[in-house]
Amino acid sequence: MHKKIIALAVAGLLSGGAFAQSNVSMYGIVDLYGAHRTADNGRAQNGVDSGGLATSRIGFKGEEALGNGLSAVFTLEYGLDVDKNTGVGATAHMARQQFVGLKSGSLGTLVAGRLQGLSYYTVAAFAGGVGGGPLSPLASLQTSANNGTATVGALQASITRFNNGIAYTSPSFAGFDFGAAYSFGNRASGAEATTADTRDSVYELGANYKNGPIAAGYVFSRAVDKLLAGGSDDLKLNAHFLGASYDFGLAKLKASFQTQKNETGGSESGKFDIWQLGVDVPVTAAGTIRAAYVAYNDKFDTRKADDAKSWTVGYTHALSKRTTAYAAYTVVRNDNNAGLKLFGSGDTVTGMAPVTGGDSSVIGCGVSHAF
Repeated sequence: MHKKIIALAVAGLLSGGAFAQSNVSMYGIVDLYGAHRTADNGRAQNGVDSGGLATSRIGFKGEEALGNGLSAVFTLEYGLDVDKNTGVGATAHMARQQFVGLKSGSLGTLVAGRLQGLSYYTVAAFAGGVGGGPLSPLASLQTSANNGTATVGALQASITRFNNGIAYTSPSFAGFDFGAAYSFGNRASGAEATTADTRDSVYELGANYKNGPIAAGYVFSRAVDKLLAGGSDDLKLNAHFLGASYDFGLAKLKASFQTQKNETGGSESGKFDIWQLGVDVPVTAAGTIRAAYVAYNDKFDTRKADDAKSWTVGYTHALSKRTTAYAAYTVVRNDNNAGLKLFGSGDTVTGMAPVTGGDSSVIGCGVSHAF
């Protein structure tokens, strides 16, 4: 009897040691803000929305040590609309990311599943203003850029996530790291897409550098869509994004430049540039003033005068390590026949898209809590 008790105790100790090598945690963000939007289509809107500073979400992630510096990793993350009667995974990106993979301190990380692309992290690192969503001038011009197809928005905004993907990120070497990602698409070879926003394949290559106050990042993205039977109107999108920042202590400067060219059936169908300047100025130990100016330049032959600009000024205040209060005022102004709009403000969403060549604006304030 005593031997059985001792055996069970030893087994419990051994299993406890094994479980100690695993680490699974739950995390998330709950973010709500109030906003007043106006557009020169004669409409205005007041409301409470989810995700002003960061998208509300809930997730689970884990890591298990396999030995010799190798670990198994996974992440399951889902969007939340906390201002509505909806549950987990109710937002446009129901599953923000779902993947499993292997991680090595000396060799890097390899994962597969539904992934957040290299563009997601690089663009977010250098975006100016408050957050990367409805109050962001860069997000506004990226997501409503005219690329000359039914696929609305800049490629490096529309492929922040992709399905059936595999990605590799390297460890850091003297401040440098690099990555590569590929999406296999959703259809069998020879099958055709029925809509222009169905990607047949996507790949990205990127590199980053960080050393003290200096940071820089670059991503090249390419996507292919087969629009018609026979592939005669294949759509090919090529985009580059370059960002940099320098922290002077008294202020942090940010800058980015991105360019995109589209081809439909072998002929150019869209071309534009977006550049940005931003600054973050700490005014107290917890408070920072954030401002940014973004310009969209349409380079396509028939739309060269259809440019747009957006700017913002905002403030964030850390109430604690996990809770941040924020406020911002953002404007989008169009030239000639341009129709770019605030992030998330289309006719099918809020009826706040401006008239052609018109303006729109939003003023909002909210609270974001991370757990």
